[in-house]
Amino acid sequence: MIKINYVTYAAAATVLIASLFAARSFGGSGVDSPDYSAQDLCGESYSIVDEHRIDSGSDVKVKVSIGYNSDTKSFCGVVVREDNSPKASMSVSLTVPGHPSDTDKGDAADYAGPVFVYAKQQCTKWGGSVNDTQWTSPRQQCGAVTAD
Repeated sequence: MIKINYVTYAAAATVLIASLFAARSFGGSGVDSPDYSAQDLCGESYSIVDEHRIDSGSDVKVKVSIGYNSDTKSFCGVVVREDNSPKASMSVSLTVPGHPSDTDKGDAADYAGPVFVYAKQQCTKWGGSVNDTQWTSPRQQCGAVTAD
């Protein structure tokens, strides 16, 4: 019969907690896994159709994503952090020509958005920013709407 005492349980618990912390803090990519994804924020009915990474030149790295919902003929835009830095100024914007843009901006630790625009048979300009680094797609997202 094997005797396991309190010290053995404590040691096993310490190893388990340490390994969970290491997996969360030191993932294979070298940065924390984000707590949110573009898919989570836009919802299951949206297909992420394009993404672009923005590096502010400091420790802050984000990804701006655009998703499309073929049922509602609408786009969703989000900016999601890919690091564990403190809060940063972030924004995400979607614009359909001839209509007001939908923008979300402010200081955040995890993400900006989601923002949504209706765009049946129309192209959408999209972009985002982190701190002083702004990015706007050089082309509008039109591929998802050509079949509507």
